[in-house]
Amino acid sequence: MEILFGIFVGILWILMVNFLRSLTTLFHELGHALPSLLFTNGPVNVYIGTYGSTKNTLHLPLGRLSIFFRFNFFNWNLGMCSHQRGTTLIQEIIIVLGGPIASLLIAIPLFITMIKHADSELTLYIIMAFVISAFIDFFVNIIPSNKALSSEGGRPIYNDGYTLLLLFSRFSYPSEYYDLEREWFDGNKNAFFKKGEEILEKGKAHKSIYDILIDASIEDEEWNDAIYLYKEKSKHYPLKQNDFLAIGRFHQKLHNHNVAIEFINKYLYFHYDDPVALSDRAASNIELRLYKDALRDLDMAIDSYPNIVTPYIYRGLAYTKMRKFDLARNDLFKALDLHENHPVLLQHLGIFHDAMNEHLKAQEFYNKAEELKKKPKF
Repeated sequence: MEILFGIFVGILWILMVNFLRSLTTLFHELGHALPSLLFTNGPVNVYIGTYGSTKNTLHLPLGRLSIFFRFNFFNWNLGMCSHQRGTTLIQEIIIVLGGPIASLLIAIPLFITMIKHADSELTLYIIMAFVISAFIDFFVNIIPSNKALSSEGGRPIYNDGYTLLLLFSRFSYPSEYYDLEREWFDGNKNAFFKKGEEILEKGKAHKSIYDILIDASIEDEEWNDAIYLYKEKSKHYPLKQNDFLAIGRFHQKLHNHNVAIEFINKYLYFHYDDPVALSDRAASNIELRLYKDALRDLDMAIDSYPNIVTPYIYRGLAYTKMRKFDLARNDLFKALDLHENHPVLLQHLGIFHDAMNEHLKAQEFYNKAEELKKKPKF
């Protein structure tokens, strides 16, 4: 009996910590939101229980601040804050630091309270669970991880620690970088690319120069240029794991799917269970009509991360191509439940309805996907 009671208490403890993580996640994201409201003029959106989806959420509009809650007990620890960029590097650093600082501001006073004033076992357990949850939230976010997650629309997002590393590295950038950045932000694309070419013609450039030129090529959807710039960068600097994934995606855009898979494999060697990268490899295998290989990756991604939308989107496409329409419908509608405004999902729903000879319905989804692609993101 004591063993069963101990198991019950253990399960209750885990559930309590999991529930309280929803609250600490809220405080953490508000820690990002408050300086964002101070330093920017645009809307600031906080998402709890989701990485940017507003589907099945409770919306709390508070002026420029909007909070979206998804009531999913086991996934309230998911969260993000969407905002415009700060106007200075220091502002950007403060915005990112706001989240971890908010976690500590919860954890430390509660820890002191627990030591000094907890006068009952129940109070002690609740405070302890809250403290553990807050510290988990702090360490999960502050320890740098270059493993990207996918927000709404597929935009990669990184944890606070890795984002801070990227921001602090900007202090070592040469003046040439900031000249280029100014030209780009001012919309002087011709001057931007001309200056970039002149810098590269001199020989080895600072790696930030390659990176900003690559980012500009991506924004202009010049995939061959981005691949070329990565090749030039690799002559002087070792490429990172995320670079291989990016190059693989560029080759996908150019329909070089066998080459894309080679580069994605290099990334997955280090992050074998990344659901978004597995979906990327599956996408190329679908184009190559290697459906069994695609389904193997997508099944693994869904088994490991059942609440990430991307694997459902591509498994639905794979089943559509295989004309297994019942299975395709299940996955696509599961994805729609998770992420109603994902442009790739809407495109695949269009393909699904076309395959079902429901062409008017298909066109509706194609049009929605195009509208979403045109929306500005920040």
